[in-house]
Amino acid sequence: MDRFLAGQLNIPRKQARQLLVDGRVWLDDEQVFAADRLIHEFSHIRLDGQWLQRQNPVYWMLNKPAGVVSATQDPEHKTVLDCLPPAALVPGLHIAGRLDKQSTGLVLLSNDSRWTQALTLPSSSKAKRYRVRLANPLDDTYIEAMRPR
Repeated sequence: MDRFLAGQLNIPRKQARQLLVDGRVWLDDEQVFAADRLIHEFSHIRLDGQWLQRQNPVYWMLNKPAGVVSATQDPEHKTVLDCLPPAALVPGLHIAGRLDKQSTGLVLLSNDSRWTQALTLPSSSKAKRYRVRLANPLDDTYIEAMRPR
């Protein structure tokens, strides 16, 4: 907590600890006195009634249309963020996974990096199922070429 306060207020950590001792800091509607109190990106923190941090997690499901890239910015193409209303665009919004530009389907977006990592990191072992519709049927040659070895 003292490191956060020092960084936000551009003050020495000793001065940040004094703010805590004086009872001027609130964390998630609870007065905080301990300098070693852990906080996270969605902790709500006030100093003397003024918000220092007040971000909430957001989660979006989007049916990505064809022709839109799975990116947050692209100088040449429309991105999934361009498909959201302006009010949905919060700091740190990112995509959980990807679809090719011409693919359509569910794309998940959030500003909660722990959540997206839990969904997407291979070490999380989250089962995923994909349903694919192809323009041309696959024959045995394609199936054999894609078979895991």
